[in-house]
Amino acid sequence: MSSDLSLIKTVGQIAGIGGLSIGALILIFRDIIRRSIFPTLTNQHAFRLLTLILILTWSISITGIVAWAYVERLKTVAQGAGKRSSVKVIAGLVKDGKGAPVAGVAITAVGTFVHDLSSTGGEFNLVVPPDSPDVLTLRALKTDFIPWEQKVHPPVLDLMIVLTAPHQGPKQSITRPGHTAQPDPMIVDQSVRRNAK
Repeated sequence: MSSDLSLIKTVGQIAGIGGLSIGALILIFRDIIRRSIFPTLTNQHAFRLLTLILILTWSISITGIVAWAYVERLKTVAQGAGKRSSVKVIAGLVKDGKGAPVAGVAITAVGTFVHDLSSTGGEFNLVVPPDSPDVLTLRALKTDFIPWEQKVHPPVLDLMIVLTAPHQGPKQSITRPGHTAQPDPMIVDQSVRRNAK
């Protein structure tokens, strides 16, 4: 009896639930085959009995293997659902200084491979892996706009990114209080030469 249990334990460790079903059937039908009923049966009946034992063994072992595969699949799905629930999402809108949506803005989470382009409505959606840092630096880049950067703590579902265009007006000289702006000597020199001609 102890050798039978050790056989089932060994087969179960190697082949899982399918191995347990095969090991149990071998033990059950081994006792049937050991009995001295085959000398009393005709050749045709003995053949049918052995065929039925083999078909039943095969059917039950296949059922056990299918049950094992089903349980393993359920475990995998449950583990995947647990990982998906820990995924961090950063979503929001990109607008310009006037409040209009901006399309085609490249939004990246610095230090990761996560990126997205804003849609025509300005929406973006970043899915950050669960092993990413708790604080991420987001960067938004688009030509004709000043780059935008901010630290965020995912998940964030309503982030508003406002891009500003660089100043397009005439350049203003910046002076310290109490000082007058000095003209650029190159510009003065060129204007004097033009007037001299």
